[in-house]
Amino acid sequence: MLTDNPSSQPPTCHGVIAVDLSREQPPKEALEEPVAMQTAKHSPKAMKKSTAEEGTTYDKNKDLIVNQIFGGGDQSFFICSQQEEDLEPVDQRLALFSCPIMTLSVQWVELLEQTIEDNQEERLRELEVIFSSSALLNGSFIRGNEMLSNDELSVLQQSSSHTRVLLRSFSIERDLPASSHHNISFDSALHLLQRIEALTDAHAAMASRMEAALHHCTVTLVPMVQDSEELRIYLILPLCRLFAEARHYESLQIPYAVSVLELKKKRLWADRCLDMWLTSTDTVYFQRLVDIYKRIVIYVIDQTSSNKQYIATRWQQYLLTSLSLLEKLHHISVSSHSKLSYDSFYIPELTTKVDISADYQSWVEQQRFGRPGQYAISFCRFPFVFDAPAKTVLLQTDAALQMQFSNHLYPPGGSWRSTGAEYV
Repeated sequence: MLTDNPSSQPPTCHGVIAVDLSREQPPKEALEEPVAMQTAKHSPKAMKKSTAEEGTTYDKNKDLIVNQIFGGGDQSFFICSQQEEDLEPVDQRLALFSCPIMTLSVQWVELLEQTIEDNQEERLRELEVIFSSSALLNGSFIRGNEMLSNDELSVLQQSSSHTRVLLRSFSIERDLPASSHHNISFDSALHLLQRIEALTDAHAAMASRMEAALHHCTVTLVPMVQDSEELRIYLILPLCRLFAEARHYESLQIPYAVSVLELKKKRLWADRCLDMWLTSTDTVYFQRLVDIYKRIVIYVIDQTSSNKQYIATRWQQYLLTSLSLLEKLHHISVSSHSKLSYDSFYIPELTTKVDISADYQSWVEQQRFGRPGQYAISFCRFPFVFDAPAKTVLLQTDAALQMQFSNHLYPPGGSWRSTGAEYV
């Protein structure tokens, strides 16, 4: 709303400029003036004075039409016209094809394939911009106004009632059509990403810059999301081939897992929404995500074995983060009526790479006596990763501990006192 009082600007807008389209455009010299001076000249008070001097009529009580609104950084302004001009406002809900938002689209990938040899630097800059921005990736691979498939509807209907109750509790249904489904076309996403990855195989510079861009995007993920549409990035990133390679765990998979796990602490409604989206994904995608973090666990264990000094520090934290995300996925699988079989979460390599017996003894000490165990993390906290051989070792270790505990309380050769109150 325009007013004669310049101090009545909204506190969140800086340098608001109202431009009256019914007036002639300012001369070229005015465009070269400082921004502060231009802002003062185009203030509502200055506009009224200027139009009065030019002999035009301006009635502050008449409505103005806001034609366009612009915002970004610390500047916001709008363009308006008087109602008599009959200029239609720009519908900013529609995409402007003359200045489209850069996304990972079929058209852009085709342009990349056709011009990567002739205009490599420009294409690589665009690649960096897209893959380093969670906002641009969020806007990619979106399906049109399609209805859910029958399979997707069936999965959602079978999902845990506990999840649906929590979604209602945290007002997810305020925007249910948007939040109930991610609207990502996984087939399109995989196809386009594979075409880009084929180019990175032939261009080493492209591969390194794409890796750096993805690293920037992942480490800047913020769990303080404001809308469900911001959660699409959590489904898109695991589709990248680099994300499936365990050697990138410090720059990609671990920061990703930390952000996902933080959602429960910072935005519980977003955590439940992401759970529902993961429930609606197909088995292939869900298994892919589980396999990624199973490989991370083994990779970190191998790194720990060759660098003993880090056992109690950062790699223990990496293990805890990876196993905690697997625990979250296991819970989603169970709550959706076994989306994956139980053996899909087994990590058979643990039997040969981890001293399961010592791990179990350390865990028992922590549980029974509250003593700090030998390791900062115990695999026994995550029993769903143990296969049959590992469980056999656990049972044998438990039987031995029970016998030791019994012998400690009732040593051989002892007898009950006459009172029957004590064993000596």
